[in-house]
Amino acid sequence: MMKNLSMVSGQPSAEDAMSNGNNYNLSFPALPVLKTSETIGTAQLKKRSNFKSSTVNEIITIPAQDRHWDRNSQLENKKCKEAYMKIGKECNVGIEICVSKTMDLTLQISGNRVNVERAKQKINTFEQTQIKTTTTPFPKEHRSTLLGKQGLNIKNIEKRTGARLQIPCMKNSADIIYITGTKDSTKKVVQELEEIIIKLKSKTEKEIKIDQRHHGAIIGFNGEKVRELQKIFNVKIIFPSPVEARNNLVKIQGLNNDVNKAFKSLAELAEVLDEINYVLEIPIFKQFHKLSAGKRAIFIKKRRN
Repeated sequence: MMKNLSMVSGQPSAEDAMSNGNNYNLSFPALPVLKTSETIGTAQLKKRSNFKSSTVNEIITIPAQDRHWDRNSQLENKKCKEAYMKIGKECNVGIEICVSKTMDLTLQISGNRVNVERAKQKINTFEQTQIKTTTTPFPKEHRSTLLGKQGLNIKNIEKRTGARLQIPCMKNSADIIYITGTKDSTKKVVQELEEIIIKLKSKTEKEIKIDQRHHGAIIGFNGEKVRELQKIFNVKIIFPSPVEARNNLVKIQGLNNDVNKAFKSLAELAEVLDEINYVLEIPIFKQFHKLSAGKRAIFIKKRRN
């Protein structure tokens, strides 16, 4: 974001000019070129006539972190320099450009007050619309969650913001994500990623005991019912493997509030299933099993009815 450093306006009076010949230079000092900086261009005014009372000399700065120049790219530096020179000519103002060793950019704009304001607006628009690449940290342990199935989460973020994201491959241990886009679009992505990190850090896991014989009823055919529950509560529900005998623990993972809601719902569902699927075990000696069942299990059928 551009910040105004100073503004000097007005014209020396005839009396002051006679008493001090250097008064004009004091009122309108040239942009200093320090040892820590480098002047890279100047756009001249179309007319170098005497300054009128409406003439201003204004200095603005663009911090290094807000700049879109690649310090290692001479071509990009040249393009930006030419863009500023073009703005100076279009608005009929003089522009002097200075870049410090810390890569902060300083512009001195001289000319009619209205023209200077126009030039500032155009410079601001130019800076806002330039494409740049920035980086932001993101925990590598949550990288797969950020990507989503077939990269769907990333695609949605790119569609909403207009920026492009580059995530290191899973083998790469770096926490850095690269974002390419305009200043506004990259800022939106960084904000979204920060919100995602906060949510991921607030995730929790809770276990609930549900009789294993009810697991199939909750999961449903091909997992349809459990997927619906996960969608409703925005959680992940993990059932134990069927080969794990008498393992009744079901895990619920997600944000704390969502997990609590899902836990309550599953507890109520398990209670209903226990009620309609009540089991009472009666010990019967093995030698009496055939007698209890009857011929062709007729007694079993009657009891079921």
